[in-house]
Amino acid sequence: MTALDWQQKAQLKQSDAASKIAPEWRLSSDILNAISHESNVLKIPTNCGILSARELDITENYDATALLQKLAAKELSAVAVTTAFCKRAAIAQQLTSCLTETFFDQALSRARQLDDHLASTGKTVGPLHGLPVSLKESFNVAGVPTSLGFVSYLDHPAPTTNSALVDILLAAGAVLYVKTNIPQTMMTADSHNNVFGRVLNPHRRNLTAGGSTGGEGALIALRGSLLGIGTDIAGSIRIPALCCGTTGFKPSVGRVPNTGQTPAGRAGMVGIAAVTGPLCHSLRDAELLLRTVFNSQPEDLDDGVVGFPWCDAPAKDVLTIGVMAEDPKYPLHPPMQRTLALAVKKLAAAGHRIIDLTGKLPSISDACELSFRYFNMDPDRTALKKISDSGEPPVPSLSVTYNVDEPGPEPTLRELYDMNVTRSEVMAEVRKTFLENRLDVIIGPGYQSCAVPHDEYGQPPYTVFCNLLDYPSCVLPFCKAEEAADAEFVRDVQYIPAYKPKEVEGAPCHVQIIGRKLKDETLMQHAKTSTASQSTAIMFSKSLISVLLGATLALATLDPATSNTKGKCPSTYNCSPAKTSKAIQAAECSHNTRTSKTQTFAVFVTDHQYDSSHGAPYGTCKAYTCTAPTDSQMTDVDEDCWTFFWNGNGESSGVGTGCIKSPKDGTCGCENSDGTFVYGGTNCS
Repeated sequence: MTALDWQQKAQLKQSDAASKIAPEWRLSSDILNAISHESNVLKIPTNCGILSARELDITENYDATALLQKLAAKELSAVAVTTAFCKRAAIAQQLTSCLTETFFDQALSRARQLDDHLASTGKTVGPLHGLPVSLKESFNVAGVPTSLGFVSYLDHPAPTTNSALVDILLAAGAVLYVKTNIPQTMMTADSHNNVFGRVLNPHRRNLTAGGSTGGEGALIALRGSLLGIGTDIAGSIRIPALCCGTTGFKPSVGRVPNTGQTPAGRAGMVGIAAVTGPLCHSLRDAELLLRTVFNSQPEDLDDGVVGFPWCDAPAKDVLTIGVMAEDPKYPLHPPMQRTLALAVKKLAAAGHRIIDLTGKLPSISDACELSFRYFNMDPDRTALKKISDSGEPPVPSLSVTYNVDEPGPEPTLRELYDMNVTRSEVMAEVRKTFLENRLDVIIGPGYQSCAVPHDEYGQPPYTVFCNLLDYPSCVLPFCKAEEAADAEFVRDVQYIPAYKPKEVEGAPCHVQIIGRKLKDETLMQHAKTSTASQSTAIMFSKSLISVLLGATLALATLDPATSNTKGKCPSTYNCSPAKTSKAIQAAECSHNTRTSKTQTFAVFVTDHQYDSSHGAPYGTCKAYTCTAPTDSQMTDVDEDCWTFFWNGNGESSGVGTGCIKSPKDGTCGCENSDGTFVYGGTNCS
């Protein structure tokens, strides 16, 4: 038999992966042919016709925490939720090449077991009961192959045991259904390998999705997953999060177990340790994952875990926030300079104390250079050998991390000792800065730009800084690249990589928030949106994300309708409308109390001239404060009419409309009275 070359082996694996997507889950040739290399594909799962209305509701209108509440209440079955996310993940794969392994049948079998358990016992298995959770390729699931995108690994047998974290997730009730794509060696910021191809950014497919957890970033941005698991040694959770507009949280070393993964490099690496953490759509979902893991006695599965449970940190109304200055070798691109300036302005306006850290932190670029010396301490260049074993070539971005052509001088123990001394000095300087300035957190960039074109990301100075320190940090989406708005921030500096405004237009921007070592709960408390729903009131804390995503002025009363009747209007009215709003979304009519007195019902009539916009239907909303009509007082069917009730008079429970959506791209959020849309926001002025 003729031995297969590396291209043939890779092609066989790709064909096998494609065959696991059911024909009815495949995008039409018309849709695929209409996509360009720069297309934004975020809305294709919504509009392609593969997902039912119920599946769209499941995958689009909740974060993981909210979905788990519905699963526990038996409002949704694990089978229905798993089916919806399997289908959406299959769509995401066809758009972005974000997946490596799919095991949908195994996931549905697991979901049926969970539904049976809940039905027979009345209890959930654990805090993640029925939630589909996606995994980075490096995590082992018994019976599922792990190749890491190495052609030389394609002949390896599937693992027979799970990674430690996989066992924790299963014990908590999670449903595992996909593994996600990574870069060759997992040591570049471009998720590209010769087996599974290149992960594309769903915001603009000409841009990198980041790495090394890039498949998770793209999958979660497309809502093919609500909660994904990644690893981070130089930014590998936070880089995909900032590139793809999601939330990413890097914990401290020793909080989440790492054992049982398949390593891309040499075991026993010294210096900087990889950590495991979540990518998701909300910080409360990140907290849910970390709380679950911290409280699972992970030290019994991994000797490297420090083994103390989640400990809630006290909230503070006013934070002292240090603002990281840019490194002159890596100047901020205009979109990020504008984003950070706006973030600091909003935080200051909210009453937080702002400290300029110019000259108070060690050199970011020097710390980056030191980190990459650690990454090259393996004298045998094990990761590169795994590439050459099959004859496959290295991907282009790998040259950022390694000298792929020449090995260079072999590292020495003397060099390692000196590096450790330098690292200790960097850590001490940052600790003193925190203490002397009484900082609660540091805010800054996770990268000097938003996502950039493929193979241009280079080194990650602003994320690897936290890995060198072993400080927890998180990335939150905030603002977008807009050439017109960014023009005033263009400077005569050498941008690295080159600033290409037209190629990054519309890409998500971000902020990075940094806490102190092992104070993960404190960082989470300072960063997250604290919301508590009591009756019809929604209360918000002055936490960082609340300020950044919300407004610093008076809040609109967000009081979603409790029931609705679609296709009918009242036949009689007991009063005139207290408020009439034109050209708004049905979802705005259903979510907002638009009157100063207690609102009882609202009537929405579609205006078809606006109906093709994101967030459709649009129309006129009339809000009333008198007694709401009963069912007998409603007209016959009127397709253009939708009545929302703040009592139980409606034919269907809930708002019925889904979230308020950005007119520009359909992302959930809310809109200020000046027309500014707040992505992910729930409190607008």
